[in-house]
This record gives sequence, C-alpha cells and structure tokens, in this order.
Amino acid sequence: MKGYPEMEKSLLFLLPSNIGDLVLATPVMRHLFNIMPGAVWDLYGGQAALALIEKHSCVRHVLYSADFDDAKGKLALYWKLRQYEYAVIADMRKTALPFLLPADKKYWRFRKGRCHAVYDFFAVLGPDRPARFPGFLIATEESDRLAALDILTECRISRSPLLIGLNPDANWEKKRWPSEFWPELVRLIKSSFPEAVFLVTGGKKRVDFGMKDVFDYSGKLSLRQTAELLSMAHLFISNDSGPMHIAAALGTPTLGIFGPSQPQRYAPFGRKHEFYQNRALCSTCMTVNCDKDFWCLKHTYPEKIAELALGMLSQGRS
Repeated sequence: MKGYPEMEKSLLFLLPSNIGDLVLATPVMRHLFNIMPGAVWDLYGGQAALALIEKHSCVRHVLYSADFDDAKGKLALYWKLRQYEYAVIADMRKTALPFLLPADKKYWRFRKGRCHAVYDFFAVLGPDRPARFPGFLIATEESDRLAALDILTECRISRSPLLIGLNPDANWEKKRWPSEFWPELVRLIKSSFPEAVFLVTGGKKRVDFGMKDVFDYSGKLSLRQTAELLSMAHLFISNDSGPMHIAAALGTPTLGIFGPSQPQRYAPFGRKHEFYQNRALCSTCMTVNCDKDFWCLKHTYPEKIAELALGMLSQGRS
C-alpha cells in the first residue's frame, strides 16, 4: 500500500489502560490489520486491558505501562522502543512517543470531541480512516472458549434457551446501580421469561440474589473467559463498565445502566444496544461527589430497566 515500506512492517500501538477505552480504540487496530495483514504488532498499555488483545496472532511484544511508571522507566521504554523500526505508530493514550520515535506514519489522539468515544479514537487516523467502520477486535484463545463452555455445563446453563448476563460492578462505586435493585430486575424478567437463566460476571461486585437460576461468577473469571461467556449470552445488562463495552463489541445485545457518566460518549456502541439514564433532576456530571446523593441511579427503578430488557428480548425473538 502506498505510504508504507515493502519490508516487514512493524506497528506500535500505544493503548488506553482502561478496559472500556481499549475496546473502543480497537477499530483503529482492526483497520490497520486490514490494510497491513502481514505486520507485527508491539503493544503498550495497562496489563488488565491488554489481556483482551495480547493473544492476537500479530502481536510480537507486550509492554505494560506499570513497568515503566516513573521517569527512569519512561526513559527505559524510549530506548527499548528505539531499537525497532516502525512503519506505523498509533498513539491512543496521549504520550510524547510519536514525537520522539521515528516511523513512516504517525497517528495520535490529540483531542476529545463531543461524539461517541469510538469516533474520537477513530479520528486518530485522520484522512486515512476508511469510509466503512471496520468493527472491533478482541482476541481470545481456544482454552478461554472451553473454560466458558465448562462453566455453562457446570451450571446446567447449556440447556437453557435464554441466557442473560448481569454485571453489577463498575470501575468506580458511584456508577453502580443499587444492589437491592438487581434481584427485583431478575424477578421482573422471569415473570415474562420463566425459562431465563442468569449469569453474573464482569467484575468483583457481589450481590445477594438468593434465588435459583442465578449463577454468580463475579471476580472468578479472566477477562478473556468473561468475553467468551458474554459472546454466548442473549442479553447483557450492565453498569457503565468495561464488560459492557466488551459485550457490545462482540455483538451481544447490551443494555447499559448509566448514572453520572456520559452515555453520549460511552453508551454501548451499535444499533442492537440500548442504555438508560434518568435525567429528570440533573444531567451527566462525571463526578464521584454528588450533592444530590446520586439521585440519577437511585431513581432508576427496576421496572424501567426490565421494560427495556423485555423489549430487547422480544425483539431478538421476533
């Protein structure tokens, strides 16, 4: 392709450390893979998030940001990367490395827009971005799929015609829907779909459901195992979180529950997904300190989430 050298191509991806942001940044990686399928990749980012893509067949080196945290570490990172000749450097975490390292093509994320974060990341490509959206990229292994199937067998979920995933967790407490609402949500869905089986996964937050047909694997699975399970679900209901974005990226119909965060930027991306945010009192504030005691989440009642969930389930069966 014009603009790229004919020798073996190496790409350096500087990726967000947050799981959700990394998922939303992967369309850039998929596009570059599409036009440079023989290239090798070096990845730099947070260890937890990189678990989603570090097993991709193109990956050569994986560098975790925690290993290069201080000034001495950043210098060591520079000299380590300096030994490679990169055809492309794509920076989606706002570092100085694209300005310091040589490369034939350099892309960097220079601003935040008001659109969905997917487009914000995709804008890194500038005039080189394709006309059609290339999709997301998540790389699991066969062992992850087999582990997910074992869990379904262990819970006798494999015989259920309707598997619904739940995630009561989020990366900060004030984005978590009240724990007492989750069991009521399950009861409301079961009243219309008694055959439904629920799998709790995606984070470490535990909720006491106290009912059959709800299997809790909170904090027990790797991120790639979680991704495999989410790909098998008929619906995933989640707080605004990394697992919410993973499920949506995998094509699983996803319902996001939003409190103080911004759905216009971070709603599950795609046509088959939905979100709900109670805006009756205030708008998104993106704060951990709320003088209204997080009214938005506490007044998002299970009946409303169940109404949306039941509509999505019915649509999926039509």
